[in-house]
Order: sequence, then C-alpha cells, then structure tokens
Amino acid sequence: TARGGLNKLDLYQKPISHYRKNPFDENSLSSNLINCVYEDLEDNIWVGTFDGGLNLVDKSKGETEIFHINEFGNKSIYNITQDANLDFYCSVSDEGLYRFKWENGIKELQKIEIIDEDGNEYNNISRILIDSDGIFWLGRDGNQPGVIRYAPASKKERKKFTFYKEGIGANKTVEIYRVADLFEDSNGDIWVGTSGFGLFRLVSIFL
Repeated sequence: TARGGLNKLDLYQKPISHYRKNPFDENSLSSNLINCVYEDLEDNIWVGTFDGGLNLVDKSKGETEIFHINEFGNKSIYNITQDANLDFYCSVSDEGLYRFKWENGIKELQKIEIIDEDGNEYNNISRILIDSDGIFWLGRDGNQPGVIRYAPASKKERKKFTFYKEGIGANKTVEIYRVADLFEDSNGDIWVGTSGFGLFRLVSIFL
C-alpha cells in the first residue's frame, strides 16, 4: 500500500493481518511505502519498499520477524523475482538490475551491466519478467522509453541485450514509456502495460 504498510488476507479464515513500520521494533517493516511483494520458491515473502530498501518475511518463523536487507540500505526497490536456479534479481531505483543468492544472508551480489551498442548504460528498471524460456524482459520507467530483452550467458545467444523502444498504434509509431507491468501469455507473446501510454504486445514470432 501507499503509506499503509503490508496487509495479508487469509482466504479461509478471512482475517486481515497488518504489517507496518515500528521505529521501536527492528523486526518490523523498514517502510510503509510498498513497491512490490514477491513469494519465492521456498515460500518466503520479499517486500520492496519506496524508501526503505528490501525486507524479507521469514514464514518459517511464523511471520513474526521481518528482516531488513542491509546491502540495499534505504534505496527504492521496484521489483524482485527468482529464476529456476534459485538466484534472485531485483531492480534498484537509478542503479539498475542486481543478482544475488540467499543463504541466511545475501551472497554473490552482482550488478548486471546493461549497455547498448553505443555504450549507453540503462539503470532505470521498473519491472522484471522471466519468460517460459528463461529469457528476461525488463521494463523501464521515467523518461527512458522501452523494454529490454536480456538473454543470460546460459542461453548462449549471440546477442545479450535487445532493445524495444517503440510500437505501432493507429498507423503511427508510439514510443513505449513508463512500463508498469509485463506478462507472458500462452502463445509466448509479451504484453507491456504502461502508465499513461497504453498497452503493447510483443509478438513472439517476431522477437
């Protein structure tokens, strides 16, 4: 929520649990401004905040303890996800995409440098999607248009990054700005939802 912290609804028992920042409790949320929530493959809950970095809710401890991930300080975390190798990826405001492992703490923290053929670096990543083939789709925010296709080294593709900055709409070229969400459908097409600039579809056979 915006300033209201984190809420959990139990669909069976119906009560709503509230998690909020308590300056006197180090095991509470680091901020009440929540950007994203993600459940990993081990059922833990990761919470990215606007001004309090990254939090982890350890469900094995009854959801009573919330850990603040110190490596990201109080930075803004836009999105977080996990791949099939159990590596985590998160986007940090104005810093770009990071990869790390979690073993009772962050291990092997690494920034993924996103640079085009002209040497331009791309750091403003708002959304992360890993498709059914293990390819990453990165949405950009602010005044930087486009969606980035990222093929990890394990894919052994010649081109690591592909940049999609515009689409066709109403017989004219439309730039893709302020990506708010990414989704892969059953055909492998990538849908791009934006904030104020409409909906785009990247058709798989042309990618």
